Amino acid sequence: MLSLPWLFASLLIETRKLNIKKQTKLLSPKLVAQMLEIQPYQ
Repeated sequence: MLSLPWLFASLLIETRKLNIKKQTKLLSPKLVAQMLEIQPYQ
């Protein structure tokens, strides 16, 4: 049986991934790059 904190944490991560995917369609690439902490291509 999985421990509850681990299960909750993984669920949170999955939800976050889905939210990022949804927002990526709405946001500009530069803003997405800032969110993901990577440098946008100049």
